[in-house]
Amino acid sequence: MIPFVYFDVGGTLMKDFSKTDKWHQFVQSVGISGENEKNFTQFWTQSEKELSVGREMSTMIPEINKLFSTFLPLDYNLLREFTDRFEMNKIIWPIVAEIRQKCRVGLLTNMYAHMLDAIYQRGIMPPTKWDIIIDSSIVRCAKPGKEIYELAQEKAGVPNEEILFIDNTEKNLAVPRDMGWQTFLYDPAQAELSAKQLQEYFNSVVM
Repeated sequence: MIPFVYFDVGGTLMKDFSKTDKWHQFVQSVGISGENEKNFTQFWTQSEKELSVGREMSTMIPEINKLFSTFLPLDYNLLREFTDRFEMNKIIWPIVAEIRQKCRVGLLTNMYAHMLDAIYQRGIMPPTKWDIIIDSSIVRCAKPGKEIYELAQEKAGVPNEEILFIDNTEKNLAVPRDMGWQTFLYDPAQAELSAKQLQEYFNSVVM
């Protein structure tokens, strides 16, 4: 029996940069090209730990200009440049609605500061009322660290084996699986097939 389901956001409930060329587009939009793209990706990956627990994206602009000889204005809206590349994943919406009818549902997501609000403003999230929202930038801990899953489990208020977590990244599923959660790996590159498999899997564990 599964009374509570947590969803990841990026790459699951909506289309982000996962398995697309959108990261390359973003990098070019901030004035990075050629060999610098690899260095910029490494810089961003290192910064992401701080971004996911509340660092404002705007504070990165002076560093980017210094390290990569770009000329971004200090008031450049880096968050908007990033989130404007996200898209709806409408294929999953009916399944979310079906799950919502049978279970309590929540978001368990790594977000940058203000990013979830920006995503909602764009109208690309499923029209679902969430019982719990665990946003890493607000709770100041992030996947795949155990602390965020412990918090999510406490908020859900059900035994660990009665939680289902859906995420598009295997490394984010390992810890909750070890904690006894049910997990499902969603593949955004095969959205239609993965959504069908999710529906079948959910129906097999809900009762």
